[in-house]
Amino acid sequence: MLARQFGCVRYVYNWALAMKQDAFRERGEKIGYAETDRRLTQLKREPDHAWLREVSSVPLQQALRHLDKAYTAFFKGASRFPRFKAKKHRQSATYTRRGFSLKDSGVPGQPIVTLARMSTPLKIRWSRPLPSDPSSLTVVQEPDGTYYISFVVEVEHKPLPRTKREGGIDLGVKDVVVTSDGWRSGNKGRVTRPKHLKRAPSPCPRAAKARSQTEGIRQLAQAAPEGGKAAREGQQPAAGFPAPAFDAARAAVRRDLH
Repeated sequence: MLARQFGCVRYVYNWALAMKQDAFRERGEKIGYAETDRRLTQLKREPDHAWLREVSSVPLQQALRHLDKAYTAFFKGASRFPRFKAKKHRQSATYTRRGFSLKDSGVPGQPIVTLARMSTPLKIRWSRPLPSDPSSLTVVQEPDGTYYISFVVEVEHKPLPRTKREGGIDLGVKDVVVTSDGWRSGNKGRVTRPKHLKRAPSPCPRAAKARSQTEGIRQLAQAAPEGGKAAREGQQPAAGFPAPAFDAARAAVRRDLH
């Protein structure tokens, strides 16, 4: 059910974003949240979009609110233009208080949470107890398949005591977190490297290989001045300068000139 909810949130967000873009591009019109919400109600009545009624409407309305906020921030120059959501990226669904229920589990600060349109409660491994009843919550699915849930709660602000110490934090390879005072987190236990970071290929080796190939081509061109001159003038390579290397050098020179 969560996967279906994520898909509907993503569809409504992209649908509303495309509608806003078309209205502004064609008529110079800015569509606000109230208008997108009204059109969403009409969209859900269409037979081809009846599946939008099978999930909770709360996250769909919250998606429209988030888009309207992002659109407003863009026109104020406070952020970049909103982008379309993709299934391969992080998925999220936000529920206000009327979109979920809480029941006492017997453990203080760890209630039983059930989302709207779901018959079974969420299985939550709590990181810490809630200090108060939440006003909203957001369920997040990371690209590696890990689920998180965050709550908006009211807490009493207590300033931390001042200290003269300073420290820096670095993301390492062997240790996920390394501080400037020598503390290392390791890569096991509560502090672990996300799986999608392990699987993601690093662009550094590819970039280094591309730079190395380009530098090698330039060295070949410098070792054969006649060939380098011919590459600039569009002539044939000089004797002793290999044709493939000549073509690569000519391409590199053209890139440099442009």
